[in-house]
Amino acid sequence: PLIGCYLWLDRYEPEPRSLLLLGLGWGAFIATSAAIFLQAFDAFAFGSSDATESVLVAPLTEEAAKGLFILLLLVYRRAELDGILDGIVYAGMVGVGFAFMENILYLSSAYVGKDGQVGGIEGAVTLFVIRGIGSPFAHPFFTAFTGIGIGIAVNARSRALRVGAPIGGFVLAVCAHAAWNGSLLIDGGNGAVLAYLCLMLP
Repeated sequence: PLIGCYLWLDRYEPEPRSLLLLGLGWGAFIATSAAIFLQAFDAFAFGSSDATESVLVAPLTEEAAKGLFILLLLVYRRAELDGILDGIVYAGMVGVGFAFMENILYLSSAYVGKDGQVGGIEGAVTLFVIRGIGSPFAHPFFTAFTGIGIGIAVNARSRALRVGAPIGGFVLAVCAHAAWNGSLLIDGGNGAVLAYLCLMLP
């Protein structure tokens, strides 16, 4: 259904299916692998706390790994990136691929159990409802800011905007991701309700 939403957005000037599939694969395999490696390196080298990992390290590494695909499109396939809508569509496909793989990892972990938590089908189903049904657009939404920034840069006349818009978009992507992750740590997770109403629902 998520892929269908982005194909619907892309219906008037369809992007090459090969690039959309490449974006999906990039999110699922390359971005996920890069984020896992960078987060493991951070844990080994700096020993960041769980809160720091969730609110700072994960948003930075994951948004950088996902956004790199759109940046590479700008450099190597400029003709296929016409503006803001294209940026949103490509970001959406990368985000869907990333979320798909991340959900598999999280659901597997919830089923098996870890850190003294009992696993089982009940925990996995609960997590699926939260991630798969409650907030399926989370990763596509965060990365859309990077896509918008790069989409603005495509048609910008000033050098400042061509450089500043992608950087600004990436910063907003990281901030939105950090706000969502941080809300899960507030008041035993109850802060996520407010973040959901302010970020996910719109």
